[in-house]
Amino acid sequence: MTDTPQDRALTWDDLELLNAILETGTATAAAQRLGVGQPKVSRNLERLERELSLKLFERQPRGLAPTPDMDELRRDLSTMQAVGDRVRARLLRIQPSLSQEPLKVSVTDGFGNYWLAARTDDIMARCGGVKVEIEAREGPVDLKRLQALPGLAVGFERPNDIDISSVLMGMVSFRILASRRFAEEHGMPSTWEEVPRFPLVAQTTRIGDAYSRWNEAVRRAQDVRIRAGLTKPLVDYIKAGAGIGFFPRYLPKWEPDLVSVALPDTPMGEVFLIWARQFDALPNLRAFRNALIEVFQEDIRRPD
Repeated sequence: MTDTPQDRALTWDDLELLNAILETGTATAAAQRLGVGQPKVSRNLERLERELSLKLFERQPRGLAPTPDMDELRRDLSTMQAVGDRVRARLLRIQPSLSQEPLKVSVTDGFGNYWLAARTDDIMARCGGVKVEIEAREGPVDLKRLQALPGLAVGFERPNDIDISSVLMGMVSFRILASRRFAEEHGMPSTWEEVPRFPLVAQTTRIGDAYSRWNEAVRRAQDVRIRAGLTKPLVDYIKAGAGIGFFPRYLPKWEPDLVSVALPDTPMGEVFLIWARQFDALPNLRAFRNALIEVFQEDIRRPD
């Protein structure tokens, strides 16, 4: 086997990457295990092969097959991973205070004020009463904060960071919302082409594929009456009859004064749960994470 260049030391993340590909057989499955995007895995594998001047995996239609040299390392890499997992768990047991501190849970204000507020009792009953502190935010997930303090974040894009883990909680559909009075007086759009003709109540910043049609409608709209970053004020404006808005389908369940319509060709939105890999073995993080995912998946499977 070709010697590793002396000026290039393999990192622990490099070895975990190789082991994940060996055990799963595809870049996509390895990415899911590592909690990163598939392009990140492919890029890092190409980088390693280039830096080592060594072919590690054969690209095949159904995945990645290890070369004979790489296959010889299978047992050693698996042992390394097992030892690393035991060390992480032992270090966390040595510092039990980490699992006794309240878990920081960062959510968008809409997710927190509506879905999470209504489901907190159910989640807490399933996770054994883990102490949590819910923090509403405006904007994307703060990955640096996640790596500094044990916690979880709900986001609408998968982070592309080797030190961050994430899991897809589910896919959520979106609706056009309006007050009952507004809908009676002005009607509701039936296609995306009609949306820009209505007065809009719009978010200042929304990312992800689910918002692509809405963002385009906002750019074309003749009358954008309100722009705000937080969901609760926008909903209040919609309830007052200021115009129509665009939100996940779970929101109208807790706003009986609103009516909603699902437009054709509206992309689904991905909802991710995100955390720092270094805290993965914390019992309170695992318990709350599993309970949150379980309740969310049960909820989105229910019909409107």
